[in-house]
Amino acid sequence: MSGLFGQELPAGRWLSFADAAEAWLGFRRLYERSPDLAVGWLDFHVTTAAGLAAAAGNPPLAAIR
Repeated sequence: MSGLFGQELPAGRWLSFADAAEAWLGFRRLYERSPDLAVGWLDFHVTTAAGLAAAAGNPPLAAIR
């Protein structure tokens, strides 16, 4: 089962790059200890601040300045 995807996910639920990288690295450390941890696939969905603004119907910050 999958969770919310793309624009369905509220903007406040997205992780920063640093937090997402730490989550990925933590997963890799666990996976190296136990390759059976995840059978199938694991994917990361990314966007930009401008993409989140557009999805929310807000102009990008650069357009406001």
